[in-house]
Amino acid sequence: LALAAPAFADPAGDRILGEWRGQSLCTDRALAPNCHDEITRYVFTSAGATYHVVADKMQGGAFVTMGEMDFVYAPADARWTYRFDSAACPQCTWWFRLQDGALVGGLTSQAGRELRRVSATRP
Repeated sequence: LALAAPAFADPAGDRILGEWRGQSLCTDRALAPNCHDEITRYVFTSAGATYHVVADKMQGGAFVTMGEMDFVYAPADARWTYRFDSAACPQCTWWFRLQDGALVGGLTSQAGRELRRVSATRP
């Protein structure tokens, strides 16, 4: 009888930990007409097998929290993802990847349409 191994974070996934600042740009205003370009801050912490992020946007000269999400790291494609459903974005996916020392990512629809493009660096 084989027992399932406990879920632990992949050490490679820890590279995302810490604070990142950059921008989140709207890329499909036809699909998301109320979208706004934003100056953003993402703070990632480890939560076992997931990576918790607090996502903030600049508003009136200060960062204001937009929301919190728990991402899962996939070593096969070195990507962190968070899938969710909402009225405005059914079956959408937030994703991040590290590229040349920067955090890149975005929001895609179920059909694979890009709604947002994110780029950030460490402050």
